[in-house]
Amino acid sequence: MIYRLCGVDPDNDQRWPHYLGALLAFSGVGVLLLYIVLRAQPALPLPLGRTGLSPAVAFNTAVSFTTNTSWQIYSGETTVRSAAS
Repeated sequence: MIYRLCGVDPDNDQRWPHYLGALLAFSGVGVLLLYIVLRAQPALPLPLGRTGLSPAVAFNTAVSFTTNTSWQIYSGETTVRSAAS
């Protein structure tokens, strides 16, 4: 039923250009959603005094996590923290 809803034919093979397009689209959506979450931190429920990241740091972090490269330009414990600390 899920295949029919998504328009997937289970008997067809997926060629590499279609796979590449799906991979890039999925990664792009992941970067965009993570960027939004990092920038909108104060507006989320229970922000606990946290501030949003700057655009450059949020983009760097989103790309780093999405690509699994783990090359953040900050120490997470000191950047995304409570304003009270």
